[in-house]
Amino acid sequence: MKLFSYYILSLLLGTAVAVSILTGCHNKDSFGPVIMTTASSDISNSSDVEASEQKPAPQPKTESKPEANTELELWEMDYDTYFSQERKFKRDMEDILKLTIDENKIIQNGTEILYQADAPVSDLYQNQNRDLIFFVKGTDTKTICRLHLQSGKMDEILSLDSKTFQSFAPKTNYSLVWWTQETPEWKAYIEAGEDWELPPKDLDRVHHYQFNSKTGEQKFIPESEYDPYEGEFEGVPRNSDGVPILDEDLVFE
Repeated sequence: MKLFSYYILSLLLGTAVAVSILTGCHNKDSFGPVIMTTASSDISNSSDVEASEQKPAPQPKTESKPEANTELELWEMDYDTYFSQERKFKRDMEDILKLTIDENKIIQNGTEILYQADAPVSDLYQNQNRDLIFFVKGTDTKTICRLHLQSGKMDEILSLDSKTFQSFAPKTNYSLVWWTQETPEWKAYIEAGEDWELPPKDLDRVHHYQFNSKTGEQKFIPESEYDPYEGEFEGVPRNSDGVPILDEDLVFE
């Protein structure tokens, strides 16, 4: 009887433990499952936040702008920049600046005094780039001058006796060619009644000299080798004598 009672008690006790275990697995306050579920959720959310914080924000697209052209036009350059290198001089045949001479003044557009010298002015040459002017001032002594328009600075290049000097022509911003009055040999040839149209090849009517204002060098140019139109009428057709054929609206002085 005792043995039977002991068996029944053990059976009831085992059933109660099993029920308690099953109940505990589904209890919302149960430590194991709730912690695991919560921990898993927190880790997942934390990873998403970190990934969001580490990802760089998208940058707005910017269009690349082309670099501005900083190269100056010749007429915009200051004195030092302009004369930092040799530049060809091409005579303005269309009179862009509308220059005239009034005794010792160079006049622009009829009324504006562009430059006033201390002696009478003549032999005016202006560059077609509106950057440089050459002219002669003086009477007994002829001084070839150069006027840089942007700065207004004038340089006296070369002074010559009026009995020797006849005229000149700029070639670059540094160099020019000037020529003399008729040579004594030429005058004697003409006075003798010789043909002035077909003179001997070794007889120079005038003497030409090329002068470089940067170096101060001057060299003699035989008349047979001198081209008065070199550089000034590039691309312009010439006649059989080498003289440029100009349009009717252009005048060569």
